Amino acid sequence: MKTLLILIVCLLLTGTVRQAPTQLIRSANLKGDGYCSLVTDDVFKDRCSKLAFKAIVSVNCPQDISKHENSGQWENDEQPCYQNGGMASISRDGILSVLHYIWTTKDKEMLARLIKYGEYSDWVVGKGPRDQVDVIMLTPMIYLMRDKLELTNKTLINYLPTTEDVTSELHGHSLANYIWLQSRVRGYIDQNEGSMVERLFNKNPGDPMYLALMYRAMGQPQDETFFLLLQHPAFPNKSNPTSINAFGWKGAPMVVYYLISLAIAEGK
Repeated sequence: MKTLLILIVCLLLTGTVRQAPTQLIRSANLKGDGYCSLVTDDVFKDRCSKLAFKAIVSVNCPQDISKHENSGQWENDEQPCYQNGGMASISRDGILSVLHYIWTTKDKEMLARLIKYGEYSDWVVGKGPRDQVDVIMLTPMIYLMRDKLELTNKTLINYLPTTEDVTSELHGHSLANYIWLQSRVRGYIDQNEGSMVERLFNKNPGDPMYLALMYRAMGQPQDETFFLLLQHPAFPNKSNPTSINAFGWKGAPMVVYYLISLAIAEGK
């Protein structure tokens, strides 16, 4: 929080006038619309992350990721990303982002295909290191999504794992991404998850994704998040924000990071 306050004070001292909340939201959305137009394949220099980032950006900007699916099996770009055992044909992060896409589009058939393939493969959903392609930890979320989309309660599974159940395998931004998806599907962030988000933010003050998620957990206005998105140098107004790693999320172009943070702040 200290870094964020310093940034805001510096901006005020240099003559930047903080806008009223309504104008903040409008300006942030206008900037987001411009960023959506930048989400092309050329932005994703790390082709092994393209599926994950395009899928999650779909929350704000319509995307077509169908070419990455084959009967419920998802793979990264055409160029194999699992050479020499160092990478995987699909990552846990990739499937997590696909789940965001499915929830955004409410595509029950796509989810059914994923479940069918996952159950057939014992939830080892790709080629590569086991710790990257085994998504069994995501099955509670997946079955919860199925019940919500089909308006049923047929899944005999405890599909509300505690945050501690996932922290050992999802860290930092991936954990925040998981908590965000769970809040979209379930409708709220519980106290344990809120505490986890606050700890993430305290270790990374000024990170807009953590900031937006923390205010969401607290049920507080997102004025500071919108202000940060409009003023942070990682999100320029007149040039393509294609730099990566400004907030430590490996391979994420800043255009993607802006849109994710904006979506969380908007309550999507």
